[in-house]
Amino acid sequence: MSRQQMTNALAEQTQDHLNEILGWFERYGHFHFGECITQSEHALQCAWLARQAGADDELVAAALLHDLGHLITYHQLGYHPEEQFGDSQHEKVAADYLSRYFSDAVVKPVRLHVTAKRYRFSIDPAYRRELSEASIESLRLQGGEMDQRSQKAFEGSPWFRPALQLRQFDEQGKDASMKVPGFDAYGELLADLLLDRENSTHL
Repeated sequence: MSRQQMTNALAEQTQDHLNEILGWFERYGHFHFGECITQSEHALQCAWLARQAGADDELVAAALLHDLGHLITYHQLGYHPEEQFGDSQHEKVAADYLSRYFSDAVVKPVRLHVTAKRYRFSIDPAYRRELSEASIESLRLQGGEMDQRSQKAFEGSPWFRPALQLRQFDEQGKDASMKVPGFDAYGELLADLLLDRENSTHL
């Protein structure tokens, strides 16, 4: 295969992957899952907040895609586990899926954003007042407060700060009155990150 043919094949593969990822929102992004806004609205608000905060492209992508596990699980089961008083472990589902396409800088904050929620709930009384009712209920299913050993372990993670940043965007991105750009605003960013990962696997 010539260099040009390889470049064209990678570009086509990148577009296919992008369509697949955003396709989850097209099919299931209209669900609320207990929140005041839809999953698509929440994803877009979180990504916009990340951009406004000057986050790098990887964290913006993580903000956009962090709850993808909710949609994947709904597709697999036909219902949302947390509505049946179960923990969907959506953060792990999303991280496992995204690890096929993105670097750790996207995947690790997604995997840890529930851990970050439990951490903040354990150490910050003011944070407890910020949580939505749905988020408080899911926290109970996700393990509740952290003990001190778990807190220290999380603080020692190289992804500690990005996960906390993502968690903050997650809590702020639940505003029914917020107007933000749509998914098209993130197509190029996601495509570049996908291509970077695909190029690295072909080196």
